Amino acid sequence: MKAFLSYNFSDNISPITSLLTRQGVDVFDSRNDIQYGTSFQKAIKNAIAECDFLLLIYSSENPNIAFEAGIAVSSNKP
Repeated sequence: MKAFLSYNFSDNISPITSLLTRQGVDVFDSRNDIQYGTSFQKAIKNAIAECDFLLLIYSSENPNIAFEAGIAVSSNKP
């Protein structure tokens, strides 16, 4: 199972990733999983397409959440 995790990069997400990992969930984290030089939007779209579910941690400081949530809704991702 694979999860797409969206959050503000200043947030401490280690408790969430640890919990998911212990449950056998592979977590996509754009901060660590996108290679330099790769199109950010393309990498995000591909990661969402490949995931089983998304975990979006809302923050007014992270405007990308709306973009990622829109892709998830249009892809029927939970």
